[in-house]
Amino acid sequence: WPDVAEEHAFVGPGVATRPAPGSDASLIRVADGFATATPFSDAEFQGLCRALGLAAVAADPRFATTAARMQNVAALSALFRNEIADAARNMTRREFAQALDAEDVPAGVVVGVGELAADPQVVANQTFALTLHPRAGRMREARPAPRFGATPARVGGPAPGLGEHTDEVLAELGLADEIAALRAMGVVA
Repeated sequence: WPDVAEEHAFVGPGVATRPAPGSDASLIRVADGFATATPFSDAEFQGLCRALGLAAVAADPRFATTAARMQNVAALSALFRNEIADAARNMTRREFAQALDAEDVPAGVVVGVGELAADPQVVANQTFALTLHPRAGRMREARPAPRFGATPARVGGPAPGLGEHTDEVLAELGLADEIAALRAMGVVA
């Protein structure tokens, strides 16, 4: 919590607040969507500059160290909105991710909903299960998040159709004979 929300973690009189180190991180438009990077350490920031070809930024004393970047948060935010955004604009999400991964910079790309099921991490985590709905047919559903070895969680069945469990519910309420009599008279189906 303090790492990303320092200005909200420490409260009370006399507490000096300043933007947290990651507060300037936001989405960056790339050629085919959006990505983000959150370089906290000096090595990660230098890696970001190398990955994006920003040698002049890497040499700027305002950004040389974490302490210097925290003293120049407004300039750092402008850097992300301008130079970093411009450098990333012609990269694809894949190129951006590969370039920053090669430099060990924490980064990620935005995956669209339509792409989610084929995302390599989603596939590796077996995030989705294919099920067969009795009326709708094949469906993709999210698996339960927890994974237990001894008691594995499973995707539940579909919601019941209208009236599907009426007989069971009425029997549980002790009304089975009354419903049977109404059916015999043709009052209910």
